[in-house]
Amino acid sequence: MTSTPAGWYDDGHGAARWWDGAQWTEHTQAAAVAQPAAVAQPAAPNQPGPNSQPAAVATTSAPFSGTAAALPPVAPAKRGWLIPVILGGSFLLLVLLAVIFVPVLVKTMATGGYAGDELEAVEVVEAYDDAWQSGDCDGFEATTTENLRAETSLEDCATFEEASAGFQESTDAYELEVVDVTSESGVITVRTDETYTSYLDEDDNPVPGYDALSTVDYTLVESDGEWLIDSASYLEE
Repeated sequence: MTSTPAGWYDDGHGAARWWDGAQWTEHTQAAAVAQPAAVAQPAAPNQPGPNSQPAAVATTSAPFSGTAAALPPVAPAKRGWLIPVILGGSFLLLVLLAVIFVPVLVKTMATGGYAGDELEAVEVVEAYDDAWQSGDCDGFEATTTENLRAETSLEDCATFEEASAGFQESTDAYELEVVDVTSESGVITVRTDETYTSYLDEDDNPVPGYDALSTVDYTLVESDGEWLIDSASYLEE
């Protein structure tokens, strides 16, 4: 048995590929279009004559000697296209996950890691603070229960707006920071540190501005599916 000699052969995938005598190489070229075999013309009969000779019989020699060698095995098909497809799919998946989870992560980090009802309670306290600093009666009523408004004697918008104006005149650079949130028995407590410049002393007398800090516990209860501030307690400094 003889091996297939080196040469260009059909690799089984529509191209001519170089066989080095032992294995397929990476070198390819367009497969040659097969030409129809020439039809052998019958030999003319011998004509009598002084120099006539018997007609020679045409023969075709094999490309190599010995038993005809088998063609090389079909070259394995390349699967290089799989890598870009897999990488492209992975990239699209990462983009999709980023679109879904990054905004949620950013919001969670921005609110101190609170979520669900506790996050809603924090947002209610922040809206309540904004209402006081802007005199927004609708915002005040939307974040408080009737019980709180009754306890603070702020049961109508005129009274609240007057109290808010006094608050804004007596303070400056007011900032609220949520420092703790606890949930127990259907009640959420949001504790805040509130820093500001105050122009009133403990007896509400005008004084030069000084830095002040108040720690407040806001107690929120659920009412008609919403969390509302039911009381606010100032802690001893």
